[in-house]
Amino acid sequence: GDPDHDGRTNAEEYADGTDPTDAGSTLGLVAYYPLDADAVDHSGNNRDGQVTGCTATEDRRGVASTAFSFDGNDFIDVADNAFARVADLPLSVSMWVLYSSTTSSPNAFNMGPPSSEQNGAGMNIHYSTGPGKLYGFLYCNDGDDGSASVVADQFSTGVWMHLALVIDMDTHTLRFYRDGDLLGTDTLISYDFANFTDFNFRIGGSRVGWSDHHRGKIDDVRFYTRAISADEIA
Repeated sequence: GDPDHDGRTNAEEYADGTDPTDAGSTLGLVAYYPLDADAVDHSGNNRDGQVTGCTATEDRRGVASTAFSFDGNDFIDVADNAFARVADLPLSVSMWVLYSSTTSSPNAFNMGPPSSEQNGAGMNIHYSTGPGKLYGFLYCNDGDDGSASVVADQFSTGVWMHLALVIDMDTHTLRFYRDGDLLGTDTLISYDFANFTDFNFRIGGSRVGWSDHHRGKIDDVRFYTRAISADEIA
């Protein structure tokens, strides 16, 4: 069973040494935002977010004040995350997302330095108006480091989707999932974010200095310093 709905079974959590009844107690979980009318980090790592403009709304189950609504100007900012400023770190982000509009190229999630420091590094999930598709990106153009991207197919607005972006350095791949289905992979030889002095991440927004923010709803955002498995995502 998985009573805390974190993607790990009771047996796996006992083996990990984590609490199978606590969604914030999961192997490698460095930040967890249920977004229940606030941006408190429930992983125990005190990476609380600062809410700008977002309003509480109902989640995918119809429960009031258990997700956030974004109007294209809103975002949740989490200050510098030094844990990500190392070389070849396995990383995963998972989140529930609903797009209410596709009239711009909004970011559901973005991690990276401010645009004033470096435009060529980060990790994000965003929608592109050109092809009308979702993208999962890892990009690092500092020196000889690599980048990878996965383009998803089209989707419908007004519908909740579970999205997950996984950097797996054991297999040297970037994987992008929607609703448990693998949308695609790309090869990633190496990358290094160690040279950046500031590495914020934003829920529902682009990097500091940019304005490509989400229009719709977001819920249950999790960030891991490991490559989560397909079974956990499903």
